Amino acid sequence: MCPLSAGGHECGCLPILAKLVMEQCVARLNVAMFNAILRESSSEIPTDSISDPIVDPKVLPIPVGDLSFGSGAQLKNSIGNGSRWLTDNLGIDHDDFEDIGDVEDERRVAAETKSFQLLNELSDHLFFSFS
Repeated sequence: MCPLSAGGHECGCLPILAKLVMEQCVARLNVAMFNAILRESSSEIPTDSISDPIVDPKVLPIPVGDLSFGSGAQLKNSIGNGSRWLTDNLGIDHDDFEDIGDVEDERRVAAETKSFQLLNELSDHLFFSFS
């Protein structure tokens, strides 16, 4: 696919393509988990299999329909852990901002605000609404 690779030279296409695919997967997971968490009960069947494909509530970071301060804090921790893992292991989101200080801290803050954006906003809402 890459003219450089076809010519026997090394290129950066494959790592970039893998990163782009992972970013799209994370974006879809964000929407799917957000929709699943907002269901009224875990027995409720998803109405849209594209935007809400999660049928097993055990894979969610918080129980379905349990919207409280505690679940907001638990969701915030889960998002932070997942975002840091994506940044540290896959380099997702660390190229999208300027370097103005401690690179590690900036990468993690940027990842937490960009990865899982819907879930992050839901956790903020739960965290501050019930406090």
